[in-house]
Amino acid sequence: MALERAVRAAIEWGARRYGVLPVTSVCDVRCVFCSNRQNPPGVRTYQLPPATVEETARTLELMDDPRRVVVGESVTRIDEGEPFTHPRLLDLLALARERFPRAVLQVTTNGSPLTRDRVRALAALAPVEVVLSLNSAVEDNRRRLMSDPRPQRALAAADHLAEEGVPFQGSIVAMPHLVGWDDPARAVFFLDERGAKLIRLFMPGFTRLAPSELRFPPTMWDELGRLVDELAPAVRAPLLLEPPRLRDLEARLEGVAPDSPAARAGLRRGDVIKAVGGEEVFCRFDAHASATEAGPVEVEAERPGTGRFKAVLDKQPEERPGFVAHYDVNPVRLHRAAGLLHDGPRPALVFTSRLAEDVIRLGLERVMEPEALEGVRVVAVEDAFFGGSIMAAGLAVVQDYLDALAREERAGRPAPRLVLVPWEPWDQERRDLTGRSVDEVAVAARAVIELV
Repeated sequence: MALERAVRAAIEWGARRYGVLPVTSVCDVRCVFCSNRQNPPGVRTYQLPPATVEETARTLELMDDPRRVVVGESVTRIDEGEPFTHPRLLDLLALARERFPRAVLQVTTNGSPLTRDRVRALAALAPVEVVLSLNSAVEDNRRRLMSDPRPQRALAAADHLAEEGVPFQGSIVAMPHLVGWDDPARAVFFLDERGAKLIRLFMPGFTRLAPSELRFPPTMWDELGRLVDELAPAVRAPLLLEPPRLRDLEARLEGVAPDSPAARAGLRRGDVIKAVGGEEVFCRFDAHASATEAGPVEVEAERPGTGRFKAVLDKQPEERPGFVAHYDVNPVRLHRAAGLLHDGPRPALVFTSRLAEDVIRLGLERVMEPEALEGVRVVAVEDAFFGGSIMAAGLAVVQDYLDALAREERAGRPAPRLVLVPWEPWDQERRDLTGRSVDEVAVAARAVIELV
């Protein structure tokens, strides 16, 4: 009974906050890079049997007119499987369409179960967007990476999506140390030739428990970055490497979708957005959010070697502008942190992930006066519990924060009186992936803890 309550609480949290509709934890492939296969002991995740129509209706009632209903993506401890293993998935999607006529139904799938008939059924539920986790366009390599018994069906799914006019993104977990460097490049071109609206090339991750064959040197991040720089000018779809290593807050475009407002306005990869509607933008996130919110709007941009220019995005309010930039920092969260620091006690610690350390520090320096930052330290928390190559805020656990506090003490730094912690690692009960409460950090630090 307690487990059922925990699962239901996780479903409600994801539905209310993110518009996520979990349907099943059943999966029909076994990816070598699946994070669940490398979890250290103590990680608490939940397996969800195929949801009933009644359960799905209750979950949809929790959503407040979302722009997107997301199926097949996890934002909680619930393990998300392959949506199309659910025998009544299309009925569940039809239920979501009935409740939210204008919302985009976003479905993530590995593609193997995506027959032409299913693609046609998806098209009838428009607006729909598919995220196709292709990972390899070579059948043998897809078998090796995903234990997919029907790799040819996933490759055919991309053709079905293109032929039926269903918008789709493509994702590729790059594993060149297993299948060679030409494999991710072939997958990028395969997706682009079939009209993918966006292609994400993911840096693989491994934990301290990963077998040796899944480990790779830190230099691979730079190598994948160079691969993206090489391939991006040769494809129409925006191509992103995720996660990025960001060192600034410049609103630099990673790509522009074909036939989009940004493309028609003449924007292109490498341009830096400086202002939207006459207002200077703060960062990448701000540039995209401002351009999305606006109707027809003038943007000011800077192009390397050319200088500043102006362009008009001819679009409707809330329509995507069509340019793609990495997520850096949400100014709303940053200003909330700045407000807590401005009025709070000193010394103060701002904990962040290794990935976000630079942009958080730069952001705070931009929104706060130097004297207000005195006694404030930005500290990157090491993901030692998961270990390996993991460096994301969402995978830090209480013990990682306690270790960070201990390192501060050993370095002779004064004990903090205020500690800001990112909200990503914590569930609706303020517990981490091992079930421990963030309040333990407050007790250990003997300080005020704020989630931002």
